[in-house]
Amino acid sequence: MFAKTLISILSAATIVIGLVVFINNGDYAIFTIGMIAYLLIAISGNLCTLYNHRKS
Repeated sequence: MFAKTLISILSAATIVIGLVVFINNGDYAIFTIGMIAYLLIAISGNLCTLYNHRKS
């Protein structure tokens, strides 16, 4: 649980840094990486639950 929270916070920080870079340079790659990481962390619990339910 702690690891998921830590990765979520790092992803949120990456999103904020990506927004600053986008405003300054117009490059949105860092923002996109942060959004994808945050999305994967957000749905990872649901995917694990679904996998364990189908496995049994």
